[in-house]
Amino acid sequence: MWNALLKAAGGGVATGMGYVNLEDMMTYNVMSSVATILISTTVLNEVDEKIKSGQVSIDLIRPFNFKGSLFCSTIGTNSVKASIEALPLLIFSILLYDISIPSFKYQLLSLFCLVNALILLFMLNYVLGLLGFWYLSVWQFRMIVGILIMILGGQQIPLWFFPDYLVDASAYLPFRLVYFAPLSIFLEKTSLIDSLSLILQQFLWIGFFIFIEKTVWSRGIRKLVIQGG
Repeated sequence: MWNALLKAAGGGVATGMGYVNLEDMMTYNVMSSVATILISTTVLNEVDEKIKSGQVSIDLIRPFNFKGSLFCSTIGTNSVKASIEALPLLIFSILLYDISIPSFKYQLLSLFCLVNALILLFMLNYVLGLLGFWYLSVWQFRMIVGILIMILGGQQIPLWFFPDYLVDASAYLPFRLVYFAPLSIFLEKTSLIDSLSLILQQFLWIGFFIFIEKTVWSRGIRKLVIQGG
């Protein structure tokens, strides 16, 4: 699809983040698929299931941190997927397609940004999972977040192809920091200062969700105790 569209546009298009050609889009799509494997999390469903089944009460008396154990589980699962899914996909794509490889500096920045994206996505889903203390079902939250990340997060289509009003709206939300930020850094479509700014924004949003999580968690546990859970 991108091949036909960009050829019709003369091989590339000018965007607010510079000139974008077919090689850029191939790289973006491949790295987006790799990133999806590396930062995916099922913590929302896991938390909700533990709350509904009462398993959370047992986890609370165990000598480990509830959130920490779920995060370690996510890291373990994604590490396995990285070796059996992401790495073969990356090697296969490099051999078959024209994939743009950034300078070492931008490789490190994009990797650091991707790690932050994993933490941010985990915290966002973890907070939504905790809403299971009050809601019978939370699957709809996962669906809504998934749609927002796909559109405003640039998971499928880079934000540089979107209307200005959507790009402006995304700047006030965390979703673009999950996919679009690390991918645009990888493609060197952001300056060094802008790249560091995106990483700083990730830290701020992570801090925000940690604050929200502590508030929601304490109230949820209080509700659980009052109900005799």
